[in-house]
Parts: sequence; structure tokens; C-alpha cells
Amino acid sequence: MVKQLVYLMCCIPLTLIGCTNANKSEEPPPVVEVEQNQDNEKNKDKADYQLLEIIKLKEASIVISSREIDSNASYAAYEIWVDEDTKIEGNRSTFEGLSVGDNVEVWVRDKGAEKEFASKIVVYAIES
Repeated sequence: MVKQLVYLMCCIPLTLIGCTNANKSEEPPPVVEVEQNQDNEKNKDKADYQLLEIIKLKEASIVISSREIDSNASYAAYEIWVDEDTKIEGNRSTFEGLSVGDNVEVWVRDKGAEKEFASKIVVYAIES
């Protein structure tokens, strides 16, 4: 009889704790999903690559990276492909007009693809 009483005293609290946690974890957080959708709408006109400069020009692509601030640091470089559908705006209007050192913002069609093709490149001057 004592063993049964001890058993019940141990099992009942564990069962109650398990029930309360299960109910809380099943509720989805709909507010977070709505906020993410709003953020996507706000950011759809933002460039995929911002505040970068052209460090190398190739036949059908540009290589862009951060402007070197610290000569001891290394910065990631990105090769962006240019085709007939790429719009070039700002201080330059053609691919042939681009130069190493130009400051750019780049929008790509399929970010993260093996070859990222630019949909738009905006060339701008940095005011000091």
C-alpha cells in the first residue's frame, strides 16, 4: 500500500507537468509570421549588395568587394554576372563604362545561385 501511494505521488506531478508543456508548445506564433512578411515587403527594393566597389572587371562579369578600410583585414569578394537584361544606372550607363574602383549597389535575379546575374547595378559617388 505504501509503495502504491509513493508511486502515485511521483507519477501525478510528472503527468501534470507534461500536459501543461505540451499545450504551450503546440500554439503557433502567428505574429512573427506577419512581421516577417511585412519586412519582406519593406525590403524588396533594397539592393542585394550594398556599399561595395568594383575590384575587377571581366568579359561578362564584375567582381565586387567592400572598400578596403583595414589593410590587414581580408574582405569577401563576389562575382556578379552581367547580361543583356542588366540595367546600369547612376554615374555610368553601360557595362563598358564601368571601372575598377566604382562604388556600386547590385540587385541580383537569383541570389545564392551558382552564377548570380545582376538585374540592376547602380554606380554612385561617395561624398566626403
